[in-house]
Amino acid sequence: MRNYGTAGFGPGQERRVLEEYVLRRRPRVVVVAFFAGNDLQDAERFKRFEQDASFRPSFAYGWQFKEVVARFDNLYVVSVARGIASLFAPSAPGREEPSEAHGYSGDDPAEPGATRAGFDRGLFTVPVAGRTLRFAFLPAYLNTLRFSRGELEAWPGWALTREAYRDMSREARAAGARFVVMFIPHKAQVYLPLLRASLPPAELARDLVATLRQPFQPLHPLDLEAMLENRLAMNGLMRDFCAQEGIEFLDLTEALQARVARGQNVYFPDDSHWNAAGHETASEALEARLRARENRP
Repeated sequence: MRNYGTAGFGPGQERRVLEEYVLRRRPRVVVVAFFAGNDLQDAERFKRFEQDASFRPSFAYGWQFKEVVARFDNLYVVSVARGIASLFAPSAPGREEPSEAHGYSGDDPAEPGATRAGFDRGLFTVPVAGRTLRFAFLPAYLNTLRFSRGELEAWPGWALTREAYRDMSREARAAGARFVVMFIPHKAQVYLPLLRASLPPAELARDLVATLRQPFQPLHPLDLEAMLENRLAMNGLMRDFCAQEGIEFLDLTEALQARVARGQNVYFPDDSHWNAAGHETASEALEARLRARENRP
């Protein structure tokens, strides 16, 4: 098992990696991860780079809450590939939950009297299943929920992504490999149902506005119900595309939500990356999918 995932790569670069490095090793299975937070933007950026070697930031929305909780931008606990490898290995008796050796996970024992969700300078605090979860949203990714499925479908990055995935699927199959697209949601897609159930709508809308607002940058009125309706728009778009193309599709959103509902963060509190629990959740879901296919009569 080999992991060719590279931080910052979108569909265009992933196609290059597949063609130049992966297929020569004659893989049995090729798993490509699609990240809902910025892969469409990354596809557009790489296309511009190919055309004129220009480099432009992905987002206009930045991060304004560094002083609230510690940063974990450069701390990657484990890779999904390593997690899968460990699951295939014989399990040791008394296996415990993964530790957060590289940083604060954001889930703590329930605080006395902590019976209600709250929000303070970008940080949500929510009591869940006897624990207290703390987390913040990256404004750039949260902002994508303001776009409907039709608006996402019209982005140039979606056409580029479809083209890249069609090519990767065709090339993998020609090499005799099984091709799987694994959908990775961003944090807001996973945590918004919890917040919707924990806070009154007006209060939640106010908190999301505070999260999105940037200095000297006016914010259009926020439609909470539209954001909730758009939460899985990208999931549906990718799922339907894969079904149309005959590409195997695995959406991790429900598995990650289920772990959060048990009182465990799956992302670092102030970061867009999974913590150890998030990696383990993805590993288990992918292993189950791969084993199910291999065990068919």
